[in-house]
Amino acid sequence: MLMLVQFGVLIQALASLALFFIKVPFILKYLGTLIGSLALLFYLLPLRNALWFLACTLFWTAAGEFLGQKYGLFFVKYHYVPEAWPSELSTILSLVVPWIWFMMLLPSWLISKSLITKLGIESSRARVYAPLFTAALMVLWDLILDPLQVSRGLWVWDKTGPYFGIPWENFLSWFLGVGITVYCIEWKVTRTNEKPASGYWAKILYSGMMINMVIDIYVAYLR
Repeated sequence: MLMLVQFGVLIQALASLALFFIKVPFILKYLGTLIGSLALLFYLLPLRNALWFLACTLFWTAAGEFLGQKYGLFFVKYHYVPEAWPSELSTILSLVVPWIWFMMLLPSWLISKSLITKLGIESSRARVYAPLFTAALMVLWDLILDPLQVSRGLWVWDKTGPYFGIPWENFLSWFLGVGITVYCIEWKVTRTNEKPASGYWAKILYSGMMINMVIDIYVAYLR
C-alpha cells in the first residue's frame, strides 16, 4: 500500500513539472494526490475506520455543497458553471467535489495529529485541537484554490468580497465545515496505526498539492 502512496506522489510531481510545458488536464492535476491520499488512508487505518473517515468526509462535504448552493450557507450563495469544467466531469460535479475535499483533508488531518503529538497536547483535548488545526490547513489551501478556480470560471459567487472577489464568509464556511467533519471523524477514529514515515508522506502530499497550484498560477498568469 505504501508503494501506491509513492506512486501517487510521483504522478503529483510529474503533473506539477508538466505544467511548465503543456496544458495539463484537470483530472491529472489532482489524480496523484487523490491516489496517494486513498492509499495512505488504508495504509494507516483499519478498514472499518478508513471507511468511517471516507463516509464522514463525503457526507459532510456533499451536505455543505448542497446547503451552500441552494440556501446560501453562512449568508452567501454560489453556483458551479458546468460549461467551464471538463466535459467528462460537468455532469457529475456533486460527486467530484467531495473527493477533491477528501484528497486534502486526509493529509491535513494527519499533519494536525502529528502537530498535536509534538506539542504534547493531552489525548483528552485532541478532539478539540484536531478539528481546529485541520480546518486551518484546509483554509490555507483554499486561499490558493478559490482565487485560481474562480478566475477560470469554475464557480461563481453571488456576492463578491475583498479577497480576489471572494467573500470572507467562504473561508468561515470552510473552517466550520472542516471542523464539523473532523469532529465526526474523531468520534470513531482518535489515532492512526503507527507506521514508518506516515507523517512524512502526509506532508509530501499536502505540500505537493500546494506547489502544484502555485505553479499553475505562475504559468497561467505570471509568466
